[in-house]
Amino acid sequence: MEKKVVECKCGCCGVKFESGVARGGERLCKDCVELRRALKGFLKRGLEPVEVMKRGRKLLGVKREAKKEVEA
Repeated sequence: MEKKVVECKCGCCGVKFESGVARGGERLCKDCVELRRALKGFLKRGLEPVEVMKRGRKLLGVKREAKKEVEA
């Protein structure tokens, strides 16, 4: 019996990927599923989502982009 392959688009990052399961609900690629699993653990420990994002940016060395001024 051949395994069905379903082409999906990640609901988070938009990357196309193939899945062996056709199911309803949110469809996420492997990377996004792993990120969500890792981040949910911090939320379960009581950290607020804003704090998780703030610490993540700092640890990864991501700097916020300066707000662009709108030309009048």
